[in-house]
Amino acid sequence: MKPKLIYSPQYDFRLGPLGMLHPFDGRKFSRAMKVLKGRYGSKLDSLMEAPEQPADEELLSLVHSQDYLTSLKNPEVVARAVEVRLLKLLGQSFIENAILKPMLWAVAGTVLAAETALESGLAINFAGGFHHAHKDKGEGFCIYADVPVAIESLLSKCKLNKDDEILVIDLDAHRGNGFESIYFESTQVHFFDMYNFQVYPGIFNTDEERFDYIIPVKALSSGHDYLDTLKQYLPEFLESKKEPKLCFYNAGTDPYEKDRLGHLKLTEQDMLERDKFVFDQLSARNIPAVMVTSGGYSKQSYQLIANTVDYLLEKAKI
Repeated sequence: MKPKLIYSPQYDFRLGPLGMLHPFDGRKFSRAMKVLKGRYGSKLDSLMEAPEQPADEELLSLVHSQDYLTSLKNPEVVARAVEVRLLKLLGQSFIENAILKPMLWAVAGTVLAAETALESGLAINFAGGFHHAHKDKGEGFCIYADVPVAIESLLSKCKLNKDDEILVIDLDAHRGNGFESIYFESTQVHFFDMYNFQVYPGIFNTDEERFDYIIPVKALSSGHDYLDTLKQYLPEFLESKKEPKLCFYNAGTDPYEKDRLGHLKLTEQDMLERDKFVFDQLSARNIPAVMVTSGGYSKQSYQLIANTVDYLLEKAKI
């Protein structure tokens, strides 16, 4: 199975010196692609696709309330959501170009990746995974709920049916509270979320019967302990589902040991082992998959993404 690579240079955030005020690497998307282009060159051309335009309000409205979308014209609302308060002093034009437009391109990329995965079996969006975005608010450097938007877009186009099972595997270090809140009442979308419960947004303490695979791990957990937990519970989760039509894999790089916000202790090799295990499990069950890159707050984040894509390309004998 040859992975399709969904990428646009529009994904990069253009914060300039303000980028130093937040540890998220806003250029990890293009940096990861540069590594892969350096290795594979023109061999990637037939695998690459790009969204034609950023997500528009009609698409976003499949998930987000109109009041919330209107509120994003207020610089203070965006500055608070992305945790860079100085942004509110720079005006709406800067915020739209530096932050909102890249995120809108990323949403369009996740929608394209979802459509592509249903056809080809595997698609990687180099951006996306904004799993702290709710229907009516943004937080945790997440403004738009790209995965729910992609799901609702597929349903609206009848590319998925209302009775099709959809999976979300979230291995970002932080719990995907936004996506989970959006589908809390749904019986169609099922979550597997392993997260550090001792960091933002904290432990899941609502209806455990609705989400029975929201699995807390302790801060500073080693790669060995983390992978043991993953290998114990992920196959069980997948086997508990009848015939999933699509899986979104939120492959955050913040469990990495040098990450400033994840506070877990996975080495570079552990991170690759994590992703290998996820994709091997999905492949063994013929579940179409979309990978999004989500959070990552280390200088090595782009390299970790490139490592995983490199593995998938090698596996496909590119």
